Amino acid sequence: MMDFEYTPYGGTTAPSTMNQQEMDHYFGGSYGGGVSSISRREIIEHFAEFRRAIHEGPVSLVQHYYNTNYATMMQNYSAEWPSAEALREHVGDDPLFLTLYKEMYFRHIYASKPGGVSLEERQESYVNYIDLFNLVLAKEQPLKIELPDQWLWDIIEEFIYQFQSFCNFRTKLAKRTDDDIEQLKRNIKIWNVHAVLNVMHSLVDKSRIVEQLEATKKGVSFNPGSDLFCQTNLYKMFGYFSLIGLLKLHTLTSDYYMALKTIECIDLDVTKQNDVCQVFHCIVATNYHAGFCYTMMRNYEDAIRVFVDTLLYIQRSKPIIVAQTFQNDAVNKTADQMMTLLAICLTLNPMRIDETIYLHLREKFLDKLPKPLLWVGPDGKLPFRDSFAYACPKFISPAPTIFEQRNDTQWAEPFNRQIEVFTEELQEQAYIPDVRSYLKLYTTMNIEKLATFMEKTPQEVKPILLTFKHKLSGNDATQKTEEDFQSSADIDFYIDKEIIYIADTKITRRYSDYLVKQILKYEELTRSIVEALSPQHGGIFFYNSHCYDTNNEIQHSGQISLYSIMKYKLLSLIIFICFKYISTKCIWYEGIRDGFNQVYRNGQPKPLPLTDISLLNEMCPHIPTTEGVSPLLCCDRKQLTEIQKFKYIVDNLIGRCPSCYFNFLRIFCEMSCNPDHDQFIWPLEIFNITRPNNEEVSIKGNEDEVIRKDWALTDYVDPEEEQEHDADKATSKVVTKPIETVEVIKKLRYFISEEQANDFINSCWSVRINFQYAVDVLCGSLNRACDVKKLFQYIGLKNAQSPIKIDFIFVNGTYYDKEIKRTFQPSKAKMFACDQPVVLPHLSREKCTCMDCNAMCPKINHTKKESFISKNGTFIEKFKEKIYKLHIITIIAIGLYSVFVIIFIFACLYECIPNLKRNKKSSLVENIRNDKTDEIEGEKKNLNGGPIKDESDSEASFSEQQGGFLDNIGMKIDDGLHHIFTVIGRFCAYNPRYTIIPVLTIIFVLCFGSRYYTVTTDPVDLWVASNSRARQEKAYFDEKFGPFYRIAHLILVPKNKKNISLLYKTPLEAEEKYTFGPVFERNFLLDALRLQLFVENFNVTAASGKTIYLNNTCYKPLEPDNNNCAILSLFQYHQNNLTFLSQERLYPSQYLECIQAPLTQQTKSFQRTCMGKFGGPIDPYMVLGAFPSHDGVPDYAKAQALIITIIINNQRKNKENVNEQLEDTLLWEQHFLQYMKTYNSKWFDVKYRAERSIEDEIERESKSDIKTVLISYLIMFLYIAIALGRIRNIRHLFVDMKVSLGIAGVALVTLSVWASVGIFSYMKIPTTLIIFEVIPFLVLAVGVDNIFILTQSIQRDQRLLNEDVESQIGRIVGRVGPAMLLTSVSESIAFFLGALTPMPAVRLFSLYAAVSVLIDFFLQITIFVTFITLDHKRTIENRIDVFCCLQISRDKTNSQPRCLSLPRVSWFKPKISKKRPSISNNQSPLQTPLGSIKSDETNKNIFRQSSKIEPCEEHLMEMDGFLFSLFKKYYAPFIMNCYVRPTVIFIFFTWLALSIALLPYVKVGLEQNITMAKDSYMIDYFSALKEYFAVGPPVYFVITQGIDYSNINASNMICASAGCSSKSMANQLGIASLRPSETRIAQIGTTWLDDYYDWLRHRGSTPCCRLHETTGGFCSTNAPLNANCHPCTRSTTREALTHYEFTTFLPYFLKDNPNYKCAKGGHAAHGNSVALSDEDKTVETSLIMGYHSLLISSGDFIEAMKQAYILTDTITRTLQTAGYDVKVFPYSIFYVFYEQYLTIWHDVFMNLSISAAAIFVATFILLGFDIMSAFIITLTIAMITCDMIAMMYIWNIEMNAISLVNLVMSVGISLEFCAHICRDFILSAKGSRLKRAEKALAYMGSSVFSGITLTKIGGIVVLGFSHSQLFHIFYFRMFICIVSFGAAHGLIFLPVLLSYIGPSPNHIRKTRIHRSRSMRKSHPLQAMSTEMS
Repeated sequence: MMDFEYTPYGGTTAPSTMNQQEMDHYFGGSYGGGVSSISRREIIEHFAEFRRAIHEGPVSLVQHYYNTNYATMMQNYSAEWPSAEALREHVGDDPLFLTLYKEMYFRHIYASKPGGVSLEERQESYVNYIDLFNLVLAKEQPLKIELPDQWLWDIIEEFIYQFQSFCNFRTKLAKRTDDDIEQLKRNIKIWNVHAVLNVMHSLVDKSRIVEQLEATKKGVSFNPGSDLFCQTNLYKMFGYFSLIGLLKLHTLTSDYYMALKTIECIDLDVTKQNDVCQVFHCIVATNYHAGFCYTMMRNYEDAIRVFVDTLLYIQRSKPIIVAQTFQNDAVNKTADQMMTLLAICLTLNPMRIDETIYLHLREKFLDKLPKPLLWVGPDGKLPFRDSFAYACPKFISPAPTIFEQRNDTQWAEPFNRQIEVFTEELQEQAYIPDVRSYLKLYTTMNIEKLATFMEKTPQEVKPILLTFKHKLSGNDATQKTEEDFQSSADIDFYIDKEIIYIADTKITRRYSDYLVKQILKYEELTRSIVEALSPQHGGIFFYNSHCYDTNNEIQHSGQISLYSIMKYKLLSLIIFICFKYISTKCIWYEGIRDGFNQVYRNGQPKPLPLTDISLLNEMCPHIPTTEGVSPLLCCDRKQLTEIQKFKYIVDNLIGRCPSCYFNFLRIFCEMSCNPDHDQFIWPLEIFNITRPNNEEVSIKGNEDEVIRKDWALTDYVDPEEEQEHDADKATSKVVTKPIETVEVIKKLRYFISEEQANDFINSCWSVRINFQYAVDVLCGSLNRACDVKKLFQYIGLKNAQSPIKIDFIFVNGTYYDKEIKRTFQPSKAKMFACDQPVVLPHLSREKCTCMDCNAMCPKINHTKKESFISKNGTFIEKFKEKIYKLHIITIIAIGLYSVFVIIFIFACLYECIPNLKRNKKSSLVENIRNDKTDEIEGEKKNLNGGPIKDESDSEASFSEQQGGFLDNIGMKIDDGLHHIFTVIGRFCAYNPRYTIIPVLTIIFVLCFGSRYYTVTTDPVDLWVASNSRARQEKAYFDEKFGPFYRIAHLILVPKNKKNISLLYKTPLEAEEKYTFGPVFERNFLLDALRLQLFVENFNVTAASGKTIYLNNTCYKPLEPDNNNCAILSLFQYHQNNLTFLSQERLYPSQYLECIQAPLTQQTKSFQRTCMGKFGGPIDPYMVLGAFPSHDGVPDYAKAQALIITIIINNQRKNKENVNEQLEDTLLWEQHFLQYMKTYNSKWFDVKYRAERSIEDEIERESKSDIKTVLISYLIMFLYIAIALGRIRNIRHLFVDMKVSLGIAGVALVTLSVWASVGIFSYMKIPTTLIIFEVIPFLVLAVGVDNIFILTQSIQRDQRLLNEDVESQIGRIVGRVGPAMLLTSVSESIAFFLGALTPMPAVRLFSLYAAVSVLIDFFLQITIFVTFITLDHKRTIENRIDVFCCLQISRDKTNSQPRCLSLPRVSWFKPKISKKRPSISNNQSPLQTPLGSIKSDETNKNIFRQSSKIEPCEEHLMEMDGFLFSLFKKYYAPFIMNCYVRPTVIFIFFTWLALSIALLPYVKVGLEQNITMAKDSYMIDYFSALKEYFAVGPPVYFVITQGIDYSNINASNMICASAGCSSKSMANQLGIASLRPSETRIAQIGTTWLDDYYDWLRHRGSTPCCRLHETTGGFCSTNAPLNANCHPCTRSTTREALTHYEFTTFLPYFLKDNPNYKCAKGGHAAHGNSVALSDEDKTVETSLIMGYHSLLISSGDFIEAMKQAYILTDTITRTLQTAGYDVKVFPYSIFYVFYEQYLTIWHDVFMNLSISAAAIFVATFILLGFDIMSAFIITLTIAMITCDMIAMMYIWNIEMNAISLVNLVMSVGISLEFCAHICRDFILSAKGSRLKRAEKALAYMGSSVFSGITLTKIGGIVVLGFSHSQLFHIFYFRMFICIVSFGAAHGLIFLPVLLSYIGPSPNHIRKTRIHRSRSMRKSHPLQAMSTEMS
């Protein structure tokens, strides 16, 4: 076996003079191998080392620095490089190196500078190039440095590129400034074309390269004479590259003849170019430009030849060479351009080309380039134009620039000129394809006949024929004479008279004669070589890249002249001819049977028969062979066949990564066939076996069927296969007795270098097998517990599949074995790294992809950003650190609050100083004004004694002041509303019958619709919008792949938590004790298995009598071949066998083996499979819980819980028809849960769930809380009934009660909700449970508030003179109605706008709430007004409440006959004014409150009652309630205290700032355990889920329709095996799985596409994909051995697979069950991963499965979904950029529920903002266009909402849809707290802001407090006793906050704010009051007489 060392790319290198230590220093230093991030200092240090390498050598070190480190710096160091002056300080004054550095510096600028290169930098770069070339050319002696060829080529290429760039820069005058043009004019010689040509020609002349190349071409030696320049590699390569530069220059200037003339001395054959220049990109660029020149000169045949040869060269060499350069992109683009030009040339001149290039060309341009006849497209443009524009060079004009033309025409002119030339050429050749096609059919033809075919006249055909003759005659510039002329057409003709004579010009070569001549030459050459190498000539032979002399045994290195003159193509022949002279030994030869090889001690290698070389090349591709020569090896065909069997098993495991796969093969091929393997392997155990008779047919192949009969997974079997199998049973022959006994090796020792072993495991470390790592399988371990020693120990000694045991010994260099007493030298075979392409003598493969090779993945920075402040930092530094950690909103809140505090302090100081002076003056004024009345004093002084300066104090200010425009509109609106509501009130009061009956009729009709109502309970319909992304993707997934499975879980936790010691069997058959977790205790396992078996056989009888078993509904992955349910449990490791568990003493051994290798087909302990009974593998982390980990490796044997997962098929719900299968499943789950509730075990506690558990528990929870909700509402109803009344005394208790009125009010609230349900039921809009839970609370708050205000307004009012009850009610409704309208309309509009949200639950809540509030308002101003009128009359008449027929008699003993006999005693002793002045009776009863004086004014100026007013009524009117008195006397004055008000402002704004600061920290989501009742079994399950589970939910990455998987380019964007794109979907998913903490992707399975390709290419004794010879149907691997089947495809490569084969065999793959022979069968893993089209069976959509990392909290679920969306969006963009119109989306079962949380904050702010805006607009209009009032109300509501959200953080309430509904509701309730007080403040036209605020708080505050606050508090407190956590958190906590925060802001903050910045009274209103006062003062007698009358 020979080892090849591949010479690194880089050209000719000088011999290295460095020792190994120095090489390690340079190549292994900090700059070797790439740099991740480079600092400026490191750049300078690097170039200092670079200079040392240039001057001291060797050139290989310079090449290393240039190819590796310079490229890395170009990519990773984007900042400006150090200047040459800065570098000079470190490298000294070295002009040459500094010039070279500046060349790289400017190249970096050209490549990376944003915005382009400036004119100054272009000029500086040109000057630097001139300096560099002067240093090279101006020397008398050659420079004594050697630079790599790659660098020299880059210098010349960059020089030409910068010249081209400058030409374009100079001619794009439209973008140039005047300064640039002036500078260009001054420096006209900069980048002049003549100067550039002069440099190139000077380098060519200096190197004499043309003479050297011509000498080489003629086969003579070149005589340099005394010229030292041409002998130096630096000048030689500079000259050669300058020739290529001249080729490019002439091509760019469109001088194609001169371009080809320049390279006349260069052979365009790539192999010959490679002898001169090994710069890959130079060869490609040379042939590209030469081929383009041929194309433009119509020499299409030569152009095609050049393009094809170059493309083949790129295809062969690119994996090796391009990977070592940083010009990969340039090579790729050039290859694409050549491919396009080749397509054009082939269209113009069809001819046969290489099949590989043809297939690639056809695939790429089949539909893009036109057919020969379709030259002009339908739009009149040439279809070739765009392709030519892409493929051609970027032409430049050598002419001087005309600077006066300030446009870009000069820049575009060269390109347009070449386009025109090409277009004319195409138009001239339009008919050539037609002419060719007709002429090829005939040998003679009449011109007239041809004209008829072409539908033209003979006169038109003749010019076409001449054109054909001319265009295809060829125009090669290299042809010198007429004799060299040769037509490029495949036919020729001449015309004689009117006849065309045609003849073929392409004569078929006589290959037989040519082959005979070549064979004779080959034999002659072979004889001469053998003679030269014979012993008498010194016995020279070659081996291992060294030359040895057999006589002297002296090693010579590079001194044999024969070797130096040999051609490269004879090298392999020489090596194998010399094999016969090598002294090698074998330890075995010839395979006997069962993988055993016969002992062959000290044997010589034997030649392998020529017929077996193809098998050798396939099995051991690294062994070089030569056609016709038999290699000398230590293996025969039988051994190679055994390797073949082994190879296909390994192929299933690691074949997806070529590096790992071929490294593995190389280790064992070396062991089997290496001709000197006695140097590293040695037999340890030998035994005798019998040699079988080869003439007999063995039936041993069927033995595995016997072994597997108890566990084998049945595959799909055709009926015809079974018939053939039955027919062939009788034909099998029995093995005869052997005729010979031979010695075979049973065990051997393999000495392998430690480096080689480590390289092997590193290359295989990341290779995946679905959700496992291949190394874990090869190592017999799990979860990365493998290392190199364990791996080779398991492969060699513990592997039961291998008959030969191998003892691997890791050594470094030569090793002496004391046991064997022999020295060994391990093989030096080089291992391929996974990020290296596999290039072997007989094959080449791509690199492994990121999915299987972490080195191919982008570099990941795993280091987290640590705090940069040390513990000993200063206080300021620590403070800054804490500030940096705060959210930006928190920082803003802190800043604004700081500003507020400063302003507040200055404002207080500003107010306090004047107040002190004012108080002193006030004391003097009081002494003087002690004769003033209390009324005047009250009006002019503050409540605390200070005088008030207010615009309303001066009556003179009212006299002539006119209202503004808004005041007028406001008064008109208010007057209109007052009039409307007065009319409505009087009508309803006077006409109760005509009010109640019609309104109730309407309400009845609306409520009747509720009989059609439907309740939405499905969480998807409830919380997810129909057009949401997650819901649409779920619908797509369900449609294509079916709904996600239903899951039933059993978590078994042992009651005994202690670990136990159990016996188990070691791999060496010994029994040892091991510590296991408590779940492995036998009694525990037996009881758990009995439970599982009971559940598996559990049956339920339906109402129809049908018996339902689990097997009827469960998921069966291998159905119909295997009908066992997919139950994931530990017991599947022995197929749920209870007997095994109860009787096997060493049962833990089975568990241990299966835990370590779940894919084991046959354990060593019990010969049982580890596969589940249902046919799939069982991952231990899915069935065991709470296991510890050591160094990241889980110890499953210490598990603390057992997990049983039952997978049940799911069905989509059908609203129209009942899904019977789904009903059966639900029934089974129901009885299963009932059984588990009663189950009890002595050995364990069980936590359980079914798919329906959450829904059932929520329903149970809702029913259990009905009682709590009813009690809550009853308490509120009772309070309303009692609080509405105003009790005089015990005697009149039943009269003064308002129970009937309260019941009526609550009934109206109920009817409003019921009517809204009816309305939407008519509209087919469903309702939700949240409507019944929340909306009554909301409507009750709004309605009760209005009820209290209306009722108490009547109680506090007194009838006017001659006014009856009905008129009084109408007047009060006119005054209170606008306020009720304000709150109701504002809330309804806010809710209607809130319905714009896409979330269904919030939208439905908003709609129902808006309609309910409006209906409730309608009922209150109609029916309730009637009810309150009747109740008021009942009270006046002393009739008992509820029982209205009963009346309390009056006591007549009193002097006043109509008064009660009991003393008039009030509970609350209200202060009643004795003064009752009257006013004129001509006041209109319909006068608005804006024009009159409100209740306080009325109390001071009350008209004396007429005789119609009863004494009891007068008593009622004079009596105030307790709350009113408390608010009026104590609370309002206290709040308005001058010291309390600033404190209130400060506290509430501090509260607001703190709330805003806490907003970002509110959690989003809804924890699952919160949704359950406190006594639910699901609480225990959720706790166990967090404690015992180790993996998250599965996630599917779905690819929608739009990609053709049979297309190799398309499939490369999906798959993850070798050859796939690095940006493929699977590779991106694999990269994401490397960062589970960030992406939340823990594992990604193998793609179905990779497994399908592996399944197709699998070869061996039984290929995976086979077809019946007779039927053509699928032939599974379980078919009989004598079944007549053949492989599906001939080729094993993906590239050769046709569309027909892909689509035809895919269904076979999807139904093929995996087994030992073919592990890639796709039924189990991918049967549901692909959705095929019903029409053509193509792939419609597919998916890739993965697993999320463990998700515990709602935040984890939300983050997982967010990251999955980000990942798939990136993949989608990648695929769409590649040209595929597809979409990739993730799907997991929880996405649809958690998607709302991705936009929850947006929804919150949108809903609240819309509601606030609606309230602002409504209040602005309805409050008389008072913008300040609207602002104050909106501000207060916003503050309440912010405080609510902040309290959610403090009280641990998460932001979700439920809390969003509550927040929206809080906006409506907050308005109730604010609107009435604010409106009462506005209507107070007299007094200062302070007095108006105090009066509004006293009069309306008590009503608000009693109507909302006290009503709700009692009901909410009851919710706190609910068993439901959901109710307790989201209803009790949030409702109590809503009411308390609303009351605090409405009754404390709002009045204080109004006292400071409240709006001034309406000017018109003040004028009316002033006139009323003047009238009363000027006519007191008239007023008194009016009163007396």
